[in-house]
Amino acid sequence: MYRELINILAARVLQEQVKQPWLTIEEILNDAGVCGLSIGAMVEARAAVYYRLGRGLTQPGELKAALGNFIFDYPVFRWSELRFYFQGDPKDAIKALLTAFKYTCRYISEQEEFVWAPMRMWNVTVRHQLARRAKVGSIEYFTYLNYRQKEQANSVCRY
Repeated sequence: MYRELINILAARVLQEQVKQPWLTIEEILNDAGVCGLSIGAMVEARAAVYYRLGRGLTQPGELKAALGNFIFDYPVFRWSELRFYFQGDPKDAIKALLTAFKYTCRYISEQEEFVWAPMRMWNVTVRHQLARRAKVGSIEYFTYLNYRQKEQANSVCRY
C-alpha cells in the first residue's frame, strides 16, 4: 500500500509540474494532502517521492563521502536536517553509514524529532550544540514540514 501511495504522489507531482512548473515538489505534496504528520513521516514521504522520481540522489559510490562531509559540518543533527541535503537517498543506506560512523539516534525531549549524534556524546552536549545553531534547511522546506491543511468552510464531519 505504501508503494502505491508513493506512486500516486509521484504521478501527481509529474502532472502538476507540467501544469504549474513554478510549484515545488513540497508544495505539490502539501496540496495532495501530505500534511499533519510527524516531521519524520513528512520527511520520509518526501524522500520516497524524490527517490521514485530519481531526483535528489547522491552519485553512486559517493554517499559515504558526502555523509562524512555533512557530519564534519554538523556533528549533531536532526533527521530532517540530514534529509534536506540527502533528499532521495535510501533511508537504510544512510542509517547503515551513520552506524558505521559510530552515530546513534536519540530522542531529546525539547526536539520534535529524533536527533543523531556520536555514541559517546552526552545528551547535555547534544542539547547545547543544537541550541547554538539555527535549523538547517530552507524556508520552503520548513513550510512543507509544518504545513497544516486549511479548514473547509462547508466541511461535514460524520462520526
